[in-house]
Order: sequence, then C-alpha cells, then structure tokens
Amino acid sequence: MGRFLYVALSDALPGREPELDRWYDELHIGQVLDVPGFVSARRFAAVEAGDGPPRRRKILMIYEIEAEDPAAVIAALRERRGTDQLIPSDALDPQSMFAQVYRPLGETIYPARDDKRLDRN
Repeated sequence: MGRFLYVALSDALPGREPELDRWYDELHIGQVLDVPGFVSARRFAAVEAGDGPPRRRKILMIYEIEAEDPAAVIAALRERRGTDQLIPSDALDPQSMFAQVYRPLGETIYPARDDKRLDRN
C-alpha cells in the first residue's frame, strides 16, 4: 500500500474567511477523512515571509492518502461532492481551487544534528 499527498489550494470569497474557516474545521475535514483511503488532514494559511503579502490561494490543505490506487480514492471523494457526505461551502472562491495528488520521490531528509551530513529517514 502506498502513501500519497493530496494537496488542495484555495481562497475564501472576500470577507468570508471566518465562515470558510468554520466550514473546514467543523465539517469539511471530517467529511473528507470519512472517505476510505484518507488518513490525515492539516490546514495551513499563507503568511508574509519576504516576498510580499500572499495574493492568491492563501489556504493550503494537505491530506494524506494510504491506498494502492489513489485515483480510486479521489474518485470516491468526487462521488460524494454535493451530497450530504461532502457538503460544499459557498464561501469558497471556485476560481481559486486547485488540487493534485502527489507521490513521494525518495525519503524525507532532515539535517544532521551532530555532524555536517544529512540524515535520511
């Protein structure tokens, strides 16, 4: 069984950020995790860090999928869209939405703490 990341980027419609935050936290994340194959979820917000303020796709969702066939997991997710199993939010800007499944290439690399070599786990 493989591990994959499902990465989703989006924005709230202007002035609707609190509503979209509630939807993610109270409804959407749980509904996605109910789809067989999804094993974790984490939401991030873009921050200003040297390249100016974030302008587009300020919300990042990273879902972990564990499956032989990630396309089948995404198909199951799509089948639920618009039903009571995956309720959409009208606070989400549909023009901002982007999602993609990624497979890992190599191992996670961490800096070594006791010498100058990199640890590979």
